[in-house]
Amino acid sequence: MTAAAMNFLPDEIPLHYDFEGTVDRTGSKYEMFVLTGLVAAFVVFWELFVRVYIRKSRRAKDEKTAKDTMTNAKIILYAGAFQTGIQTLIQLIFVFAAFGGGADAASPSEWIYTVLCAACGAGQIFLGNYIPKTKRGGSVGLRTTWSVKNDMIWAKSNRFAGVMMCASGVAAIAEGFALKGIASVFAMLGALAAAAAASTVYSYILYRQDEA
Repeated sequence: MTAAAMNFLPDEIPLHYDFEGTVDRTGSKYEMFVLTGLVAAFVVFWELFVRVYIRKSRRAKDEKTAKDTMTNAKIILYAGAFQTGIQTLIQLIFVFAAFGGGADAASPSEWIYTVLCAACGAGQIFLGNYIPKTKRGGSVGLRTTWSVKNDMIWAKSNRFAGVMMCASGVAAIAEGFALKGIASVFAMLGALAAAAAASTVYSYILYRQDEA
């Protein structure tokens, strides 16, 4: 996609915007390939990560462990696909904005931020439905000092975290339509951070209740 766009882009394109949406850095159109390379690097990373879990599943000593490990592998695959999709969307946004030219180019239209928030929100809702299915002992799910104590705390913590992520996803979609420009993205990130904080606190509460 980026390679195909090279023939139509001006030599100098906007590469960064300030908080008001004004271009504050321009550069060669070939710098677009940096983000393309980053996307490719993450694809390789997620592929290797998933293969590690598949290998662990095949070496498991019992059927339950093998099944749990494969469940975690699927969730890692979904998370990787989500991240890759968002990075590709960002790449599309920059390519779209680059057709405007250099420092005098207009910032990405407000609807682009709406699309970005909607895509991220949908991804969070999707992943939120899978977080409760993660298994203790892996590297996915809500892993805190307290949530990994036992299976009961793990299950309840990750069920709550899944609900919180779905809620932050709904909020992200709503914010994308209610707010304008880059403000919607910051609001989305704030909602996600709040969901993570609430989930962490809840795992601590469960831990203290179990200790009592």
